Amino acid sequence: METLYIENIIGKRLYQDQGKQDIRTLIVSSHQLVSKGLSGLLDNKPNIKLLEHASNKLEMILRIQESSPSLIIIYDDGVNAGSSNTLETISLATQEFPNIRILLIIKNHDFNKELFVLKMGVRGILIDNVEQSTLMDCITTLANGGLWIRRRVMEK
Repeated sequence: METLYIENIIGKRLYQDQGKQDIRTLIVSSHQLVSKGLSGLLDNKPNIKLLEHASNKLEMILRIQESSPSLIIIYDDGVNAGSSNTLETISLATQEFPNIRILLIIKNHDFNKELFVLKMGVRGILIDNVEQSTLMDCITTLANGGLWIRRRVMEK
């Protein structure tokens, strides 16, 4: 497995000390099926509270202001710049809300893109065909202050 798992012990202690507060999660995707699929995978999972999904960056901003998520999952379908203008969406989220953790789900590994979004502030990157358990591990790691990035990208 090529994923590098980095855990922030201090962040984990803080998270545990807060009584395992819900990970308030916002899904951003212009694909209704993807949003519903992710929602189905995460629904009724311990410590995850799903918020109403956003289909574009403007809806994302409104949802963030309304519900204060701690994690944003952005789906990039890999079409041109992404059907949801992925890079613009990430940039807007990291500039306006620097404390929110971002998980980017992509179709295929793309070293340059992964490195670029990591520098933009994305804390986790997954391929869209991962197992549910990997998705849950990634979300927990991000909520605890860690990173979920391929080793090859982190080495660069």
